[in-house]
Amino acid sequence: YVAARHEGQVTALAYNDADKVILSASSEDHSVRVFDELEPDSIPLLRTMRHTHRKDISCFAFSHHLSLIATGSSDFSVKLWDFQFGKLDGVLRGHTGEVTAAAFVDPYPLLVTADCCGDVMFWAVRPSTSRLRCLHMFQNRSPATDYELPSAAFIVRGADGVARDSTGMRTGVNGVGKAPL
Repeated sequence: YVAARHEGQVTALAYNDADKVILSASSEDHSVRVFDELEPDSIPLLRTMRHTHRKDISCFAFSHHLSLIATGSSDFSVKLWDFQFGKLDGVLRGHTGEVTAAAFVDPYPLLVTADCCGDVMFWAVRPSTSRLRCLHMFQNRSPATDYELPSAAFIVRGADGVARDSTGMRTGVNGVGKAPL
């Protein structure tokens, strides 16, 4: 038996052990599907979220605790979907490039997203009273063109106003130059 197929390639998968379901997303048909794993002979399709974005789905995240699915897209948006009902819960706007990563910070009502331009954003989601708001944003790239960061490094500006990367290097005044701390 073959489960109900996406019309294009699958770009993201997640398994929810608590509910025994498989979640899949397709960039080409712009849909997210939830399959029941409890019946391994048939793997029935439980629900489909169609037309999730105007462009390709580039990433997604799932939170069992919050009962939310987040989808990121090359249309620069992040959408939140109610897991139980498959309904749109909200749209997060603010990225300036394709959203390439998303992760919930369970058990907190917090979603972290990143885009291809290096922007990392922290969003409040339900049940927070500040839901659908960007709480914090930083850039995961060097402000100086002559200084390349190692992969997965972050730039943070401390209370003293000095920008430092995660390797302990000071990026200098206005991000120019570098010096060990």
